[in-house]
Amino acid sequence: MRHAAVMTEPREGAPDRPSPADCAGLALLGGLPPPLLARILARCRIARFAPGEAILVRDQQNESLHFLLAGQAEIHFDLAERSRPIPIPAGRMFGEMSVIDGLPVSAHVLAGTACRVLLVPAPVFWEEVVTAPGAARDIMRQLSGLLRADALRLTEALRERLKHEALARELTLAREIQMGMLRQPDDWFPAERRCDMAALIEPARLVGGDFYDAQMLGPDRLLLTIGDVAGKGISAALFMVRALTLMRAEAAETADAAGIAAGVNRALAADNPASMFVTLLLAVLDLRSGEVSFANYGHLPPVLLGPEGGAAFHPLPANAVAGIMAGAQGATGRLQLQPGDTLLLYSDGVTEAVDPGMTQFAEAGLLAALREARPADPATGLRAVSAAVARHAGAAEQADDITLLAVRWNGPAA
Repeated sequence: MRHAAVMTEPREGAPDRPSPADCAGLALLGGLPPPLLARILARCRIARFAPGEAILVRDQQNESLHFLLAGQAEIHFDLAERSRPIPIPAGRMFGEMSVIDGLPVSAHVLAGTACRVLLVPAPVFWEEVVTAPGAARDIMRQLSGLLRADALRLTEALRERLKHEALARELTLAREIQMGMLRQPDDWFPAERRCDMAALIEPARLVGGDFYDAQMLGPDRLLLTIGDVAGKGISAALFMVRALTLMRAEAAETADAAGIAAGVNRALAADNPASMFVTLLLAVLDLRSGEVSFANYGHLPPVLLGPEGGAAFHPLPANAVAGIMAGAQGATGRLQLQPGDTLLLYSDGVTEAVDPGMTQFAEAGLLAALREARPADPATGLRAVSAAVARHAGAAEQADDITLLAVRWNGPAA
């Protein structure tokens, strides 16, 4: 919505003087004697507002009584919040309290549709309308009714706002719990010198469906996992927690990537009435030899970074996703790392990030960011990719979770 200043001049081509026909049925004006009404209207004007345009702006002075002749306006107590606005139908008067008490406007009034508004200047209200026989009593009666109705609407708006704030607090707590389940890179295997690791996750919403993990399978084998649950929000977050928990449980019982991934898939598919699914990529790095074994359920292929700055995708079939069919088989593969090589796992929130023109960052953008950065360590590489995605996206809203996980093999004797 455009937060324009209060319109002070009528649009070009629009009539700047109202007629008695415009006032038919209007509270306060409709019952006035024709000579008095004509005298009043001669000092008034009509303004037009486009959808989304501000008619009144909170904390600004208002010098006119407003009558909505056509269209629908909306009262917003706070434009930053997403609570439901209070509608103002055609024929309704507004702005009267700021005219009566002389204080700034207490809420924003925006044009919900194209609006035609009769503006009665404050001096006309006090000199002509209020002094009309019986008008003061009618004004008090009508203002009382309007205030009662506004009080009810305000109460409902405040109730909606409290619900919104309570949900926001719950989601913030859920995010803290979810992020707390992910291992923090600073705490990963501090005594292990044969590898360096880094991870980064940026949910598109307060909670998301991406996850990563790393754990040791015995003294010499490192398991890396990255997952991306289909969908976003609370449902994806719950499925993510379940997948991560199952993966850790399987890793405690199974020694290889393919067996762990297959066990997670079976467990997810066995109790999945909503038919949700997750893409899952597991990599087991042998810290003695640098050999990596993969198991992949529908995830994107990893990237291999050489110590001299080269970056390329390691081909890996996607096969089926995890969580739908208990017997689905994931793709497997192997890769031999050399000392100084870095393996990067990522989610599609990286490559599918779009700019305002809907152009994707894409695989080429990911490789270009890594080659340009020539990172000295995994953490530097992840920061470079995140910054490149942000530059590409610009003002575009983040549409999907962004997750990165990287490990550099330093060699068996590091």
